[in-house]
Amino acid sequence: MRSHDPQPCLPASFFVLAGAMLPAQQVFLDASATAPMVVTAALPGDVSSQSQPAGPLPLFGLLQAQTAGFEVTARANWSFWASTQAATFDLHLSTVAAPLPGASATSGEHEVLVQLRSSVPMTADLQLSATLAATAGTPTPLVRIDVYDDGLGDLSEASPYGTVMLNLSPTPVPVRLRARVEAGAGGLQNVHVGLRLVPHNDLTIVPFVTGCTDESALTATPSFLGQGLDFQVVSGTPQDLHVLVLGLAALPIALPPIAGLPCILLPQPELVIPLPPWSYLEHVSIPPAVRPLQLFAQAARFGSAGILLTDGLMVSAF
Repeated sequence: MRSHDPQPCLPASFFVLAGAMLPAQQVFLDASATAPMVVTAALPGDVSSQSQPAGPLPLFGLLQAQTAGFEVTARANWSFWASTQAATFDLHLSTVAAPLPGASATSGEHEVLVQLRSSVPMTADLQLSATLAATAGTPTPLVRIDVYDDGLGDLSEASPYGTVMLNLSPTPVPVRLRARVEAGAGGLQNVHVGLRLVPHNDLTIVPFVTGCTDESALTATPSFLGQGLDFQVVSGTPQDLHVLVLGLAALPIALPPIAGLPCILLPQPELVIPLPPWSYLEHVSIPPAVRPLQLFAQAARFGSAGILLTDGLMVSAF
């Protein structure tokens, strides 16, 4: 990712927008098992188990137990990461038991404490989700999420979705997850529990004009940095030169049509930045000092057929 310093000839408001020097801003997610995590697969005379000790979890982990003939299996796997756009924790549990006498599989109860914090105060939305699948006759899987670890509970198997707005700071916000699946003979259970932390930046991002290429697209994703967003080009023709065009006003310019289709450049071109597809994120901060504000963005691809434009976007910051 990069943050571009605009040229001095640009409007002062745009200089504040894209060139403001911001303190380092990061979001952190840590996860620990509060007790050993255990999965067990069993048949009479054949018991297999695997465990993860209590304490900090690695970024990626897998526990798997199965009987000698794979008639019974139990799994738990997790992953977590943080970037400038989101922070996530995912836990997947599964148990499968063949219809054999004495077959059983358990994964959990697992209890994980996730800690969320940021280097500077900021607001974010924590999205909670759970998906459950179980064959008839098996116990209901257990899923619980408790934001702030205050005992009130924010998600359960009966209410598997929710969003909580958080005020982050260097002081961690604890989130406790509990989950368990089990299956007897002929049973199957699967559970996915997810946390996704995203910026609460008071932005709306909407398409504003249709482009004249279906081989390239411009994306805009809210970022934890500077209450702004990251632009990225995705393209099936990465060998072509792509540039990002930004402006604080819409000033439509008609370019030569492509295959009979109109080609309209939407933004008044106040900042033009080379943006190689897939490789770079172009960050634009929108701090409170410049709000309310509208920003128009579009990417241009210089191909063999001429200049082709992606759909144009309008970003409104409140």
